[in-house]
Parts: sequence; C-alpha cells; structure tokens
Amino acid sequence: MQIPIVIYTHSDYFDVFKFNINSCIKLRILARDWLVTQFSDSTFLPDTVSMSGIQYHDNKSYGDRLLECLYNYKQELFLFIHEDFILYDVPNNDKLLEYYNIMEKNPQISFIRLLKTNEIADVKWGDTLYITNNKFAVQATLFRREWLEKFINSMPEDKRSIWDLEEYCELSKIPYFGLYHYNGENKRGLVHYDSNVFPYTATAIVKGKWNSEYKDELMKLNPDYDFSKRGWT
Repeated sequence: MQIPIVIYTHSDYFDVFKFNINSCIKLRILARDWLVTQFSDSTFLPDTVSMSGIQYHDNKSYGDRLLECLYNYKQELFLFIHEDFILYDVPNNDKLLEYYNIMEKNPQISFIRLLKTNEIADVKWGDTLYITNNKFAVQATLFRREWLEKFINSMPEDKRSIWDLEEYCELSKIPYFGLYHYNGENKRGLVHYDSNVFPYTATAIVKGKWNSEYKDELMKLNPDYDFSKRGWT
C-alpha cells in the first residue's frame, strides 16, 4: 500500500519542485504507482513519476488556494508537503504506514505531524506519538481532508495567509485532536526538530534562497547542482 501524497507548489518554485522529485527518485523513494498530486497555479508534471495536478487561482490567499484544490481532491487521508520539504534520507515507510493505519482506525484524529514543533509539553500517545497543542503548522503532516477543510473555513477570510494560519490558528473554534512524531531527534532551528520517520528539510527555501541550515544535506543530494542561482541564506 502506498500513502497518497499532496505536494503544494507554485510556478515560481518549479526549480525546487523538480529538485525535490529528482532527489526522491535518486533515493528510490518515489515509484511510478504512487498516488502523488500536485497543487499548483499552473502545470508542471514531470514524466519521471506518475503524477496528477489540481490547479488553484493565484490571486487567492494560501488557505483559499488549498480549499480550492481540496474540494477537487478525492483522498480522505494524505501526506501533505511543500515543494521545499526535500527528503535527504530514506523515510521509515513502515512507521509512516503505521501512522496512516492509526488514522484510518481512529477517526477522531485530525492529523499526525511528522516532527515536533513548538509544543508546550510532551504528552505521550503511544510509542513515538505525542498529543499536540499546536493546531496547525506548515510541516509534513498526515491530514484528514475533511478536518483540514473545516479548519481553513473556520478561519477569518483575512487570516488565511500561510503565516496567519500558523500564527492565529487558535482563532479556529473547530475541535481537533492532533498528534506529532518525536523519537528523541535533535532540534534544528528555533521551533522544530529533525524527523527520523520523514527526514526532510523544514524548509529548504527561506525568502527565496536555499536554507544554509541544510546546506550539507542538499549538496550531498546533488553536488553538481547550481545552487548559486538562488544563493544561500
């Protein structure tokens, strides 16, 4: 069984999106039969993997772009990432599938975030899962589509930018039960940790440039790539 994957991107970042896909292929992560769907303002579907695309209108806020695509997306459970969430090592597919099955069997779970963010306290829920007080974060997450739609719709229309959804997520009054993965990984940056279930760059792009926090990992993935086109933070 393969987990459905949604990759959110924009045409301004198709170079990063292509780097992401090529890295996944290099690590032998993506197969042609994976259910990969691109959410984007225009179409760029690489022929190296089987992928479908759903377009959003570029003049909408981040939240409304997601809603526009989610209304046309059929999978109820899916892994959501951005184009700059680049895997730099092979993920733990058995653990990912375990988490996916947990969500299938427990409809009260709204999401499982694949790394620890700025949680206030660690309240265990199983072996490597913890209950989160953080309702929404733009990180690699297994989402329940119905809950994500309700969450975005519950936010004020002027609070649906990518930053607002994170900063003001408590404005949403819909109930949630969220979990996150943590297995003693090291902290990276100010508010998040690495993930040994889904080892990815969180994030690879900062203000349009490659994130130097992940310079070693990115250059190891493709030492011949011309990173100077975007430069480093």
